[in-house]
Amino acid sequence: MAKGPKRGHFSRSRSLEDFSRKFGKDILQKLIQKALSKDKVRVLEIGCGEGRVLMELKKLFPNIELHGINKSPWSAMK
Repeated sequence: MAKGPKRGHFSRSRSLEDFSRKFGKDILQKLIQKALSKDKVRVLEIGCGEGRVLMELKKLFPNIELHGINKSPWSAMK
């Protein structure tokens, strides 16, 4: 039987705000908005962790196609 995350689990995944701080203010949102004006948008995040950035992007842009891969699942992902 699959177990959920341990009590007190702390997520180390980054948020969209963290990503913007590291790479430039709202960089992903600006790129996606520009691409949406021309074509369908697909995003692949390599090393997505729990997929927090992808989930935040989906809320902002419900029509984009998102994919994420991670080397190995975290205990909270099982």
